[in-house]
Amino acid sequence: MGIISKIKNKAIKARKATADFTEDKMHALREEAASTNEIFKSDNPIVRKTDTIAILVKKVGNFEEFQEALDKITREGYAFMFKEEVRDLPIISKLNPFGEPVLFSEYKI
Repeated sequence: MGIISKIKNKAIKARKATADFTEDKMHALREEAASTNEIFKSDNPIVRKTDTIAILVKKVGNFEEFQEALDKITREGYAFMFKEEVRDLPIISKLNPFGEPVLFSEYKI
C-alpha cells in the first residue's frame, strides 16, 4: 500500500468520524429542541414540580399567570435558584419570542 493510499484511507476515516460526530450532535440538538418546544407549549407556568424543585416558565404575555405561580411556590417554601436563557438552540433566535425557564428549589430551614 502506497503513501497516497494510506493518506486517502486516513482522510476517509476522518471524514466518517466527523460525519458521525455531527450527526450525534444534530440528534442531541433535535431532542433538546423538542423538549424545549414542549415546555413552551404548556399553558401552565409551572412546568415541573417535585418535592425538591419547581421549574417555572416566564413566557411573553403570561406575566399575571407567572406571578400567581411564583407566589404559590414561594408560599410552599421554594426559593429562586437560577434563570436559563434558551438561545443556543438553532430554532430559537437571539430575540427569544418564547420566554425563559426559571428554576426554584425548596428551601428548608
